[in-house]
Amino acid sequence: MNSLFLFAYDLAIQFYAGAIRVAAFFNPKAKLWLSGRKNLLQQIKQTVTPNNNLIWIHCAFFFAKRI
Repeated sequence: MNSLFLFAYDLAIQFYAGAIRVAAFFNPKAKLWLSGRKNLLQQIKQTVTPNNNLIWIHCAFFFAKRI
């Protein structure tokens, strides 16, 4: 059963990524999101070295606006 959920999750992520690429043609925020992620891992690898004393904190933020 876990493999079914993993497959569904992977499929949903791939669909979302494709939808963002299509939306980037019409939506400037989607285009900015894509350009901001371009070469991101390479930039991190160049900036962070094994000798750095670094604490990485990830904060997910969800903002819902009531209409």
